[in-house]
Amino acid sequence: MFAIRLLPIIPYGLVNFSAGLTSIRYRDYLIGTVCGTVPGILPFVMMGAGLQSLSQGDIFPLMLAFALTGMLVGGATWYRRHRKDPKAALQEVEQKRQE
Repeated sequence: MFAIRLLPIIPYGLVNFSAGLTSIRYRDYLIGTVCGTVPGILPFVMMGAGLQSLSQGDIFPLMLAFALTGMLVGGATWYRRHRKDPKAALQEVEQKRQE
């Protein structure tokens, strides 16, 4: 849920509906939403503020916002590619229990 909330491309309504159809626990949903919402929205708020300061000749806030957005998208992509498959992780836990 945390990784999904970091991606601002996916609408919240769609994520909420999809999470309701899955077996995600309420605790995991709540923690992922709380921790992922602010970092996911902050760069876009900064872009809006940066556009306003751009008219005054200051480009640094806008560049910082673009850098944060790139880091969010890159980090979410990296996480998605390097996380374990849930079925494989569950099998690994079961094997450790049997030992």
